[in-house]
Amino acid sequence: MSGPNAKNPVVQEIDFSLYDGLEVSPVAQIMDEADGDTYCERLESTSMADGEASFWTVYGHCIGGGCESLWDFPSRDSAMQWAAEMADTHVSLQKHGVWEY
Repeated sequence: MSGPNAKNPVVQEIDFSLYDGLEVSPVAQIMDEADGDTYCERLESTSMADGEASFWTVYGHCIGGGCESLWDFPSRDSAMQWAAEMADTHVSLQKHGVWEY
């Protein structure tokens, strides 16, 4: 698996009890042609192929609503694998599990 694992110190700092599920979404890095700045935009369709996404992000679904970015991955498969591992490891995430946005 590429990416962090449960023993990674950064992952250990994530308080998974704040989340009741995980969302996986493709993200595009886009250059603004007017000024050359780049920004990231969460893509709204999981039908986007890996080639259209710059990377995939796993978001923690906050118990009170909304979500927070937890980790970025180079592919959908690596993001889904990590999200599934975290959902299996942390009871609070099992309420909603893992889904794609």
